[in-house]
Amino acid sequence: MMPTPPPFLHGTTYYHFANPPEELAENFRKMREMGLGAVRVAEVWPGWETLEPEPGRFAFDLLDDYVEKAARAGLKIVMGIGVNNPPFWVFTDLPDVRAVDASGKVAPRRIQSANHDHPEFRWLMERFVETHVRRYAAHPALIAWQFGNEMRYGVEIADNECTRRRFREWLKERFGGDLADLNRRWGVHYRAWEEVYPYLSRGGAPTGGLSPLAIATRRYQAWSLEDLAAWGAGVVRRHSSLPVFHNNFGVSGTNGSHWAINRACDVVAQDIYPTMSPNPQGYNAFLLDCAASMARSQRKPLWIAETSVGQYGTFQRDKTPQALIETLVMEMIGAGAEAILYFRHKSPRFEQPHKFTGAQGVFRRDGSPLPHLRTPQRVAEVMERLGERILTARTVAPQVGVYYPEESCLFSLDAGYRGLQSDACYGASSLWGRLGYPVHILPTRELLEEDLSALKLIYLPASWLLPAAAGERLRRYVHEGGTLLSEVRPGYVGDDGWLYEEQPGAGLAEVFGAREDLFWNASELRVCVRFDGCEHTAAYPAAFQSYRLFGGQAIAHSAEGEILGVAHDFGRGRAILLGFAPSLLFPLGGGKYERAAASSGTPADQAAALALIADLASRAGARPPVAFDFPHRRIALRHKVSPCEQLLFVMNYGPATPIALPAGFSPIACGGAAELSFCSDIPNPFPTHGWLIASSER
Repeated sequence: MMPTPPPFLHGTTYYHFANPPEELAENFRKMREMGLGAVRVAEVWPGWETLEPEPGRFAFDLLDDYVEKAARAGLKIVMGIGVNNPPFWVFTDLPDVRAVDASGKVAPRRIQSANHDHPEFRWLMERFVETHVRRYAAHPALIAWQFGNEMRYGVEIADNECTRRRFREWLKERFGGDLADLNRRWGVHYRAWEEVYPYLSRGGAPTGGLSPLAIATRRYQAWSLEDLAAWGAGVVRRHSSLPVFHNNFGVSGTNGSHWAINRACDVVAQDIYPTMSPNPQGYNAFLLDCAASMARSQRKPLWIAETSVGQYGTFQRDKTPQALIETLVMEMIGAGAEAILYFRHKSPRFEQPHKFTGAQGVFRRDGSPLPHLRTPQRVAEVMERLGERILTARTVAPQVGVYYPEESCLFSLDAGYRGLQSDACYGASSLWGRLGYPVHILPTRELLEEDLSALKLIYLPASWLLPAAAGERLRRYVHEGGTLLSEVRPGYVGDDGWLYEEQPGAGLAEVFGAREDLFWNASELRVCVRFDGCEHTAAYPAAFQSYRLFGGQAIAHSAEGEILGVAHDFGRGRAILLGFAPSLLFPLGGGKYERAAASSGTPADQAAALALIADLASRAGARPPVAFDFPHRRIALRHKVSPCEQLLFVMNYGPATPIALPAGFSPIACGGAAELSFCSDIPNPFPTHGWLIASSER
């Protein structure tokens, strides 16, 4: 018996207060006509500021009108709780609430600038949240709550007095109140907890270069965001049983842990905007891989709580092809998204300077339609026809795990390898995507707690800080029969940022059967890998490590004869250590404001690196879900299966090219840059930003 699929939530963002009340009914009607069934409101600005204009005086009249008109139009409502946008009077009444960093710079933005560590601010926030939720909890049109949006401090490291006090309490709890233990582990001599300040604080002793304090400060800030999400969800749940979520943004590990924040929520939610770089596939696929992995680990629905429907801002942006957005949305659905919420329906009257544009939605400010209107219309058509089949199917269980070094991401912010770390994380996802392998991304907690037996291989991108517990878990994984494939310099430093006694650290030297000889940086180095009759030669960038063997077998060398790769049988499994980073051949850039991603390596180098990883994966017993001969490596694949069929989503982010579907698959929907007429078993023209869904019986 087929399971009942969840309803597909297809909606957009559209604000009260910032849009004239007299145009609401007409725009809600247009939303329904284009196939949308939900609208998201009040999640950031206008949020709290407009709803409590004076202390204790709430003004819900405009939002009441909005809710009633949306409900009459047949729209469901995702109600935001805009705590990121406190009223102006909060900053007057609490002059020390504005986030400030160690240099004395105060948070400048209209949103995200109040420090949530402030106890009086937290009390005011609680009063607002409870009042807001009680107001709408029983409304039949409401389907979910969004607590806050893209929460952060507003400065990179907060140094408010309230944060200093709360940071000390957090440290005390983690060290069991034992200051002597902190001194021993950190290599310092604090006399009292009151002498401990956040990293680079204006107070106390100078701390630049104190790695454990840098890491602890970043970890505290990540924890405080997780705590805020959990606290806010708890306040909402006092008065409503509807699901609560928070919309995460950017890359996990730099603005809090998305995995940790989502644990407090009922839905895994991520915003993903199409980057305008020459490689839009990579950045968006990486965020989507992370979000899908969170949903899989936490057994929760995956929602894309924000994605472009039109051009995102006029500054720093190229022209946004409508077909690119449509293709990215179809990939999100193929990755398991049960909700797509666009940003936005139309630009509001009151707009932020970097977003001044009449092209940010599907309608201009004057009400005329934009070409981007086609995206929601086309998605609605596909989901009307195929939604039950798509949503009943589940995403294919990956055979490849990719470790997500959140701790190393935190450390990299102060240790000088931030760009390399992010490129390695992005690149690892892109590398496996180009090979057609789904991946399950695992940060440390998931690595420690989940059953890893279904994973044929675990891949470590550059993970220079590796917690000891993660090293022990990987050791057990290999010993029990798994394959560990690591890039350069794993576990150079431990939990507190100090050097391990040997490298590779975290207990992995024995697993790899090798210790470090040298580590160095260079623009590139040509490496030859030979094993089991295979040979792969390519020039790799940036970071290199040579090895001394004590049990492992050398499989890679430089032209000078240095050992740059080792394979070692350990227990029932195998560990492979590469003294270079294939992921760095696939850098992806920085996201929605970026015009162009960096490029690294020639196509021949990239092809050789992909062939190397494919050979190593095959020897580990890992296989992609379908055998698909890509004509180039800019084809993205997503896989879903149900009891009766397998669904294959194919997206083209590279040049126009002919493709032939794998044997047994027939197209059931296609679109993007042009409507496609596909024939099975023969090459068919596939344009840039084209997409298709194909089906095969099981």
